[in-house]
Parts: sequence; C-alpha cells; structure tokens
Amino acid sequence: MSKAQKDFQTLAFSVAGLAVMGVLLVMINIIANGSSLMHHLRGDFTADKVYTLSDGSKKILQNLPLEGKEQVQVRYYCSRGKVEMPIFLKSFAKRVDDLLKEYEMAADGKVNIERLNPLPFTNDEDKATLDGIDGQMTQSGNRIYFGIAITFIDQTIALPVLAPQSENTLEYDLTHAIYRVTQPEKATVGVMSSLPIMGSPGNPMMGMQAGGQAPWQFVVELKKNYEVREVDFAVEEIPSDIKILILLHPKDITEATEYAIDQFVVRGGKLIAFVDPVCAVEKQSNPANAMRPQPPGSSTLKNLFEGWGIEFDNSKIVMDMHNPTQMGGGRGQRAESRPAVLSLSNEALDKADITTNALDLLIVPYTGVFTGEPAEGLERTILMRTSSNSMLVDAFKANFGPTALIKDFEASDKQHAIAIKLIGMFNTAFPEGAPSDGAEEDAAPGSDHIASADEPGAVILFGDADMLYNDFWVQKMNFFGQQMMQVVSDNNNLLQNAVEQLSGDSSLIAIRSRTVTSRPFKLIKEAEAEAEKEFRSEMNKLEEDLKETRQKLNDLRRTDKEKGQKFVRSADEEAEIKKFRKKEVEASKKMKELQKQLTAKINFIEIITTWTNILAMPTIVALLGLFLAVARRRTVL
Repeated sequence: MSKAQKDFQTLAFSVAGLAVMGVLLVMINIIANGSSLMHHLRGDFTADKVYTLSDGSKKILQNLPLEGKEQVQVRYYCSRGKVEMPIFLKSFAKRVDDLLKEYEMAADGKVNIERLNPLPFTNDEDKATLDGIDGQMTQSGNRIYFGIAITFIDQTIALPVLAPQSENTLEYDLTHAIYRVTQPEKATVGVMSSLPIMGSPGNPMMGMQAGGQAPWQFVVELKKNYEVREVDFAVEEIPSDIKILILLHPKDITEATEYAIDQFVVRGGKLIAFVDPVCAVEKQSNPANAMRPQPPGSSTLKNLFEGWGIEFDNSKIVMDMHNPTQMGGGRGQRAESRPAVLSLSNEALDKADITTNALDLLIVPYTGVFTGEPAEGLERTILMRTSSNSMLVDAFKANFGPTALIKDFEASDKQHAIAIKLIGMFNTAFPEGAPSDGAEEDAAPGSDHIASADEPGAVILFGDADMLYNDFWVQKMNFFGQQMMQVVSDNNNLLQNAVEQLSGDSSLIAIRSRTVTSRPFKLIKEAEAEAEKEFRSEMNKLEEDLKETRQKLNDLRRTDKEKGQKFVRSADEEAEIKKFRKKEVEASKKMKELQKQLTAKINFIEIITTWTNILAMPTIVALLGLFLAVARRRTVL
C-alpha cells in the first residue's frame, strides 16, 4: 500500500469517527430532551407492554365523538423547581409524563396536554384548586400538587392525587376519565343482594354518621360508569329500564322473585349472578348477624338453574391444591396454604372470552361448582375452572381450617367449572306462569307472561359471592393524608368487564385488564404442590398414630380419675403409660421434623427458581460475550 493510500485511509477513518461521534452526540441530546422522535424510536420489551398504550385506549382515543377542532383538555399539575417533590415521586412523575406523551401521539390532535407547575400564590395553584387537585404537605413543610384534571365542554373529572402505589391503574383511570367527559350518558344497572352492599346510613343523633356502612367498593366503581339502582330483594318485577341486573348472594330468595328474574332474562335483560355455598363475609358485612350462632349462609337459584339445565350443589365447596392462596404469615412465620381459598392465574381462565382473557389474578374463597348440560337453545362457556388437582368437600368443613381439609385431600383428576356464561334463546323456567301464592285458583299463565325469548340473551354465573367483598381485591392505604386504593386482584375487573361486555361497551376492558401485575411463579406453585403431596401421606400416618396414642393416654388418666387415686398403679400400668408418653414425644418430633423438611424443600425450590430467573439473562449475555470474543480473536489470528 502506497503512502498516499495510507494517508487517505487515515483521513477516511478520522472523518468516519467524527461522523459517528456527531451522531452519538445528537442521539444523547435527543434522549436528554425527550424528543418526540425518540418516542417513536423507543421499544417496549416488557411482557405486557406496560409502557405502551393498550388497544382499548387507542380505540377510545380514535373514536372520541368530537366535532371540528374540539379537544379534550388534560391538565397535568406537577410541582417543580422552588417546591421540590420527594425523590420517590420524581421518578414516578417522569413516568406519568411519558404516559401523557403516549396519549398525545395516539389521540392525533383530539387531546391537548397542558403541563402546569402550581407554585404557591400563582395562577396555576388557583387553577389546581378549581380543578379539585389536592395540595399535599410534605415533611419539609412545602405544599406540592401532583394530579390530573380532564375537561371537555362543561364536564370535568379530576384525579386529585397520583401515587406510585396506583400506577397499575393509571392508564385505565386516564382513559376512563376521557371517555366519561365525552360521553356523559350512563346506562342503568340494577343491583340486588341479601347483603348490605349499598351501604347504610349512620345514626345522625350520634354525630358523624356513627354506625353507618360505606357501600362495597365494587358499587362505587360501577357508579363511575353506570347509573346504579338498588333493586329490592323481594321485588316481583324488574323495572323495564334496567338492562343489566347484578344479583349477589340470593339467600332465601322467593319463587316470586325468581320468577321476576326469569321474565327479566326472557324479555332480553342480561343477568350476572353470584351464588354461594358458604358466604364467609355474611356476618362480617352485617353487624346485626355478628352475635348469631348460625354458620355462614348459602344461596342458589334452584328454579332458574333447573330451567336452564344447570346444576349447582350449594352443600359442596371445591378445594384446589394447585391454586391455593397463601394467607397469614408475618413476624418470621410462614404463610399458611388455603386450598379452599383459590388464587386463580390466567391459565385457569377462558382465554378466548374478552371478559377473562387478559386477567392475571382472581381470589375466590369457598366457591361452589357448576355441572349439568344447558337446556336446548343455550350454549355454555366455562369462564373459570379449577385444576385437576382438586376435589369437592362438604361446605360445612370450611369451618375446620386448612389443615383438616388438606389431611383428607384426594385429587379428583377433574377440572371443575366455577364460573360459566350461558348465551342463546332462553325459555321460561316457569312454563305455568307466575308461582301460586297458595290460593286455590287457576295456575294458567297470565297475559303478561313471556314463555320464550325473541332474541338471544346472556347470563353469567359465579359460584362465589365473597369475591366481590373489598378485602379480596382492594387494599386501602394512606398517602399524604389521602385515602388511596391499591388493586391486589382482578375480582372487580372481572365484574366490570362482564358488565361492559353485556352492555355492548367493551372498549375499556383491555385497559382494565392490565391493572394487576402480580403473577406467582407457576413452576414454584407446581413444585410446592408436589412437595406437599410427597410428605402428606407420611404426615397423615403420624397424625393418626399420635391421635391414637393420646387417646390411650386419656383412657388411662380417666381410669385413674374414676378410681379416685384409691389404688396404686401397677408396674405394668406405669410401664404402659411411659411407653405411650415416649411414643407421643417421638411422634411429635417426627411431625416437626417432617414439617421442617417440607418447609426447607419449598424454600429451596423458591430460592432455585428465583435465582435462576435473576441469573439466566446475565449468564446468557456473558456466554455470548465470551463466544464473540473468542470468535473475534480467531478471526484476527
């Protein structure tokens, strides 16, 4: 190679190096300034695309009913500069800002984002107050504002306080608010229950509404989207303007009310019913029942189920060793596995149905199961099911605790349906008309009786009512003096999805389905179930031996008591007692040792699985780097 060629090559490399450096500087500047170009170039590699707007949000934004140059105004209040936010809020504020940029791009000019810094004694602070954004006092004594107001024409909805704990619901809250301000008309949903789900007023004579109860949180959430009306539990006709009826724990329902529901369904109404073999929250939700000794009540819709070809045995609950809920624990104690309180992941749900296909976690306590073949003209879809490592047990055993339930467990090798949907042409379950009130009269159907539907209808049935109780899906927390809600399971999302699907308004479903991100490791659950099964038979045998030994000791003590200690025990009797006591101690030791081994094995499984997940990707990257380094060295040589 000539000197001229070498000089040209050196110059070319220098120019290329400067060009690359310039491109890098431009890219760094773009990133630092968060330009829209970088927004288009970014990639989202999370499992559920949590940093990308869902299809539901995009669809709602694209179909906003706006005319001309109308825009939805979104005012983002975030204190900056002189009034510093706490560090943990700063990073969250950046994520909120990134999410709002996604809305700007997806809305294509239909949404205007205004970013305001409400410093003390400024116009922006006055705007925040008028919009209902709450100022929060920090530990340093400064007042900060961190919230969003959404306005269209004369409708305004505020998200008064944004908190990292509710980040998983932020997209839904924003899209829902945009949807609501542009479509203020609400459909009417009826709610009927034997439980005080609508809340109750307190005694004004005692001040502060003492003794009152707030509505269940799912009712509060429903009211954000619908006109919610309570329907009397003893009603004999469902009002005609109600299109969807939610029926929760119909305990001791009368035939007259069943008939009213039957006619509601046959004339085209949509029904979502939660029946229950063991309503665990019945006493807890109604203080009037707290001192009563009777066990939790059960509920069913006997006549309607018979008419629809559905069977529901409300004397049985299902337990599932593959889907138990871990409850209790704390202070160094291991959480207790509750196989009758189900934690259902997405694999237990129907992935083809929009109501359930994107949900992550449902907590379902003491549920019954549905069997039978639907009546002619009806089609059944199983929305929720147990694993095959499950079995049915008598409902009263729910009072015995998890240990007693696990002891007698024997898998049925059968999946059980715990939520189903029926669609098709419904025929009345009361072919002879309204049930007689006992008077001797002609039982022929009246003129208003409807024998069969004119168009397809829909009914969704759940085998548990407790799942809508607040404690099973939401946790309340205090955030700068404000009460916030953190969603911990998809129970309410499931109901809201069902209502939206039956009302024909399903755009919000895909967004709400992203609000719970907790997913237990499937491999850990399976391994724990195997370990439990491995040790269970030996532990059961030891428990039986221990029980038998203690029984014999009690018999000997009872004999001593009956003798009144008038007789001295013989040497043989003393030896027998010592033998049984020694056997009791040995059995107890073995039980504790087995329990330790089981706990150690489960902990080992969790550690191995967790570290495998943590180290797998770095190991792959390191090996790939070594491979490339070796390959490059060989090429050079």
